[in-house]
Amino acid sequence: MDEQNNEVNKNEEQKTVETVETTKTENQTQEPQQKEVKTEVKTKSKFKKFLPLIIIAAVVVIALIIFLVVRGNSNRVYVNKVGDLSLELDSALSFSEGLAPASKDGKWGFIDKEGKVVIDFQYDGAMPFSEGRALVLKDDYMGFIDKKGNEVIPCEYDNIGQEGFKNGVARVYNQDGEWGLIDRNGKVVVEFGKYDEIGTISEEGIISVEGELNDDWTRESGYIDTKGNEIVSLSIDNLGLGYPFEGLAVKSTAKYNDDSSSLSDTTYYGYVNSKQEIVIEQKYEEAGNFSEGLACVSEDGENYGYIDKKGNLVIDYQFKLGSVFSEGYAIVVNDEGKFGVIDKKGKLVVDYQYDYISPFKEGMAVVVTDMTESENNCGYINTKGELVIEPKFDAKNIILYGYADFSEGLACVTNGDYCGFVNYNGKPIIGKIAEEE
Repeated sequence: MDEQNNEVNKNEEQKTVETVETTKTENQTQEPQQKEVKTEVKTKSKFKKFLPLIIIAAVVVIALIIFLVVRGNSNRVYVNKVGDLSLELDSALSFSEGLAPASKDGKWGFIDKEGKVVIDFQYDGAMPFSEGRALVLKDDYMGFIDKKGNEVIPCEYDNIGQEGFKNGVARVYNQDGEWGLIDRNGKVVVEFGKYDEIGTISEEGIISVEGELNDDWTRESGYIDTKGNEIVSLSIDNLGLGYPFEGLAVKSTAKYNDDSSSLSDTTYYGYVNSKQEIVIEQKYEEAGNFSEGLACVSEDGENYGYIDKKGNLVIDYQFKLGSVFSEGYAIVVNDEGKFGVIDKKGKLVVDYQYDYISPFKEGMAVVVTDMTESENNCGYINTKGELVIEPKFDAKNIILYGYADFSEGLACVTNGDYCGFVNYNGKPIIGKIAEEE
């Protein structure tokens, strides 16, 4: 009996040991699983915590990429916010530095891109801002104002170069009939009367100057920089020397006759470098300035093509006229007087169909369907030749001076009654130019 009881106890102890070991094993198996679950929960918790930041960062990166792509492919500034469409403007010029000259009831002032008048209509004339200064005309004299309307350079000059300030200086003509050069504060950089003529200030900061007319009717000419330093000394040999563009300047063979009474009859054109060395032979009857590496030339005065800076003919003589290249395209004219557009390989990308096409600005060009008419004939094309703004505006003379070109996302147009501004889609943004319903 005792032996049977002992055997039973042994079996129960063995079962208890096995149960404990099984429980230990199960617990050991569950511990890693619990750790994995806890780790997963913590990971999800951290991900949820940082999810908003991740989304914001992704949006910023995508926006930056889009901005860089758009900016890299174009100088466009998109304006979609509609401003004052009730503003009745008689005339207006291009936007520059956020403001545009505009006139109402015969007086000029400045508006912003919402059509708000920021400088009152008080001047007899005005030009777009350049380097923080705008040329204004008041009581027959010219001066400069800043963006707050302060007259920083008094209206005391008889004339001022219409380009205004460029590369820190402006050319002005005083009441004594003398040209000089001033800086943005009105300080004289080149004294009045030193040169008989001071030419337009180039984008590269070079200015043509001329001396007094000599007794034999000859005149010396040369170049100065924006500090007044002579970079090409005055000389009678500089007759026929043009402005340098992209390092090269047109130079003709024009010379005074032996008696200095008139110019020589036959004139040909070539190109010189900054040392006045002829780098492209003077063999052309017509020669234009270089732009984007190409220049329009003609050897017979009738047919035009394009050369590179080595003088190689890269686009054959096949046009009756040709413009400089702008944003990769040039305007050309055929035998019938119709305007078209070519790329830098000479391929016709816009067929000959318009009476006028302006150089491309911000990917858009003004087109005129019929120059004999003055109403509803002015529209806009893109670089693909697509008519993106129908010819429903009046051309008038404004297109001939470039003020209908797009600038800072807006173009100045007129419907015959009032002037205003449209965006790239032709949507009226400022002025009473919307079509009446």
